[in-house]
Amino acid sequence: MKYTFTLLAVLSFMTASFAQQYQQTHFDIWAGSVSSRPNTLSAHNNTLYFYATNTPYGEELHYLDDQKNKAVLVKAIGQTPFSFPSPLPSGSMASMNGKLYFTAVDTIHGKELWVYDGTNPPSLIKDLNPGKTSSAPNQLTVLNNKLYFSAIDPTTPNGSEIFVYNPINNTINKVTDLGKYATFSDIVRISTYNDRLVFTCNNNHIGEEVYLYDPKINIAWMLIDIAQADMSSIPMNFVELNGKLYFTADDRANERQVYEYDGVNLPKRMTVLDNMNLHQATFDRTMAAYNGKLYFYNITPSSNGAYELYEFDPVSQKASQISYEQPFANVITNFTTADNKLFFVTGTTRATTNVWAYDGTGNPTPITNFSVSNNNVFDVTAVNNRIYFVANSDAGRELYRLTPSTTTVEKLTIGAQIKTYPNPAKDIFKLELDLKEAISFRVALYDMQGRAVYRSKKSLYSASNHTIEISLRNLPTGTYTYQITDLTHNEMAGTGKIIKQ
Repeated sequence: MKYTFTLLAVLSFMTASFAQQYQQTHFDIWAGSVSSRPNTLSAHNNTLYFYATNTPYGEELHYLDDQKNKAVLVKAIGQTPFSFPSPLPSGSMASMNGKLYFTAVDTIHGKELWVYDGTNPPSLIKDLNPGKTSSAPNQLTVLNNKLYFSAIDPTTPNGSEIFVYNPINNTINKVTDLGKYATFSDIVRISTYNDRLVFTCNNNHIGEEVYLYDPKINIAWMLIDIAQADMSSIPMNFVELNGKLYFTADDRANERQVYEYDGVNLPKRMTVLDNMNLHQATFDRTMAAYNGKLYFYNITPSSNGAYELYEFDPVSQKASQISYEQPFANVITNFTTADNKLFFVTGTTRATTNVWAYDGTGNPTPITNFSVSNNNVFDVTAVNNRIYFVANSDAGRELYRLTPSTTTVEKLTIGAQIKTYPNPAKDIFKLELDLKEAISFRVALYDMQGRAVYRSKKSLYSASNHTIEISLRNLPTGTYTYQITDLTHNEMAGTGKIIKQ
C-alpha cells in the first residue's frame, strides 16, 4: 500500500504545493499609525540597514537587530527635520570592505557621502560640493575595491557625473565628463560588468542610452544608440548571466525587449514580444537571473491587459510564459533571489499586492497575505535567506521580515510523513518519519556540485516513528540537497534543501 502526503502549511494561506514555509514579522518602528517609511533596504555584514523616520530629526540610518527583533538608530546625523529626502532612489547605500557607505544630509554640508565602520559614529568622507549645496551622491556601486557613484558636478551646471572614492588614499575624483557634450547630462543607473561600469546617461542630444566606463583606461563611451536620434531607449534591469550582460530597452520600433551584450560585439535584441513596453519603463527590478534563466513580466494580447511572468532561456534563446491559474493584475516587480527561490511582488487584484515565490517548477505561490487596499509592497531585499520588505498597513508604512520555518513537512511518495528540522542547521539536521508501513530506504546528502557528502546504509524501518540525525559538523557552510530513496519500491521518495550555517 502506498500513500501520498500533502504539505502541512505553517501559514494557513499557503498552498500545499510549496515546500518551504515562512514566518512573517512586522516591525512597527514608529509605533502607532504614523509611518516610519523605511526605504533603501540594504545588506551589510549580514545585517539589514535602511533609512527610517523614528526621531524628531526625520529619516536617519537604522539597522535591524534580528536577535532582539528591534530597529536600532545608528545616529541622528541631520539634527533637523527630514535629514533624508523620502523616498531616496535605490543605490544610496553600498557595502565595501566591512564598511557601509551611504548618503546623508546635515545642516552644514548638505547631502554628501558618509561612511560607517560599525563601531565609531558615521563620518563625512568629503564635502564634494562645499557648503550647504549638495552634491547628492547616488547609485553607489563597488568595483575592484573602489566606490563609484553619480553626483552633481560642483564645477559645471550640466547635471550629474560619475565619481570614484579610493579608500586607500581617501580621495574622490570625477571620472566622466559627459556633460560637456550636451547642455544637460544625467547619470541614471550604474551597474558592473567585466570589470567595467555599465550605466545609463540621459542628455538632450541623444536621449537616455547605455554607456560603459573602463577604469583601466579612464574612458567612458556610449555603447549603442538603441533608439536613435534624440529618442530614449531607457535601458534598465542590468543582469549578468553566464558571462553575458542582459538588459531591457525600447528601440521605439519593437517596444521594450531583452538585449544581450557579450562584452565584445554590440548588444543584440533577444526577444520579440508584444506589449513589453507598457509600464515597464517606469519600473526597475523587473528582470532577474534565476537557475540559469532570465525572468521578467509581459502584457500579452491574450491576457486582456493582465501581467504575465515570463522566462527566457539563453541556451534555446526562447521566451515562454510561466503558467498560473489566473493572470496578475499588478506589475511584477522587485525580483529577488534567495533560499533557492525567485521572489517578486504582484497581486491578483489591482488593489492589493503580496510577495510571491517561485521555485522553478509548478506555479508561483503567495507567501504573504495582505488584504488591505493600496498596501504597496516594495523594496524586497534578501539577507541571510531572510526576506525583508516594506508595506502599508493599518500601522502605516513599515518594515516586514519573512523567515523560513525551521520545521517543514514534505510531500513523499512512500507511506510516510517526514518533518525536517532545524533548517538552517549548525551541527545536527534531523529527519523525523512517521511510517505507515515497513519500508527499506537510504538517505543521502549532496553538495551543490552533486558530490555525496553523506550516505546512510540501506536499512529496513518498521511502521512507526523514526528520527534520523545527520551530522553537519565537518561540512562547510552552504546549501545541500538531501534525497530519500525508497528501496522497497525502487524510486525516489523525497528530496529537499538544507542550509548549513
